[in-house]
This record gives sequence, structure tokens and C-alpha cells, in this order.
Amino acid sequence: MNMISKIILGWIFFSLVWSCNPQTRYKTLAFFFDGVPDPNKQVLADSVATDSLLVLNEPGINPAKNIQPWIVHEAYSRETCGDCHSKAFSNQLAEKMPELCYQCHDDYSEQYESVHGPVAAGFCTACHNPHKSKNAALLVMPKQDLCVYCHEMSDVQKNDAHEDVAPADCMDCHNPHGGDEYLL
Repeated sequence: MNMISKIILGWIFFSLVWSCNPQTRYKTLAFFFDGVPDPNKQVLADSVATDSLLVLNEPGINPAKNIQPWIVHEAYSRETCGDCHSKAFSNQLAEKMPELCYQCHDDYSEQYESVHGPVAAGFCTACHNPHKSKNAALLVMPKQDLCVYCHEMSDVQKNDAHEDVAPADCMDCHNPHGGDEYLL
């Protein structure tokens, strides 16, 4: 299929999608693209802004059942996709990572003498979800699970510094971005 045929098919697809009712449009776009906002969900007025994150209490969440609210990246909650993505109907980033993240967030790669591997490589999304998460700091999984995803617990326990340490949250002692000493 040549490029002109692809463009024509793309315009037909988007024309059909935009002519649908909002719920059908949402279902179709959400199938193909991550982060499409559901038109039936509303951000409540009691959302709490913290740094560049919002903690949202979604409709129907019962605090008595101890269900985690979503933590939402501010740019995502404002629906300003063009701040991070190219504006031409694309999931393509407007700039390469980590420079894109450093437009709003600290550049940890220059802040510490020793930086954690994903930070040094500029892979912010290896640990953080850029849209929303049920975990603090938009982590892709709970803190301890994230650490042992890459660092084998058996290897960590072999380290003399961990000899008398009870199982705990790694981030009680370790900065996940870097430090002035060698980082595991």
C-alpha cells in the first residue's frame, strides 16, 4: 500500500471515529491509543494538587474500602497532550526522553556523583508512568516491587551493608535517582 492510500485510509478512519457518539469514539480511540480520557468520568473538585501531580478521587471510589485513588500527571490531567506529544494525531513524543521530562522535572543525571542506571540512560518511563498510576510518584509498580524487578533480592541480601537490615522499603535508605556514593 503506498503512502497516499495510507493517508486516505487514515482520514477515513478518523472521519468515521469523529462522527460517532462520544462513548463509541472513546472506545475506538482507547483501543488504539493509551491515555484517551473517558467522557463519562469527571475530575472532582476535591482533587489535590501536589507538585506536578494530582491525586484524583474518582467517582464511585469508597475510601472505606481502602482503594487507592489515581495519581495523575498534571499535563495529562489538563489534557494538554501537545505539551509532550507531537500534535499531528500521534503518540510520537515532541522531544526525546529524558529532555522532554527535564523541561518540567529536575535533571538528576547532573545532580549526583553516581546515578542509577535508568536515570543515566534517560529511561524515565522504566520506573514512572507518564500519565497516571495508583502508585506514589507515578511509579509503574509499588516501590519495593520495582526495586526487586531489576535487583535480585538474593544478591541484595549478600551485600554486607544489608546483613542486619530487616526487609524494608529500599527507598528508606537509597535515593532511586542517584547519590554521592556508588549506587547498587
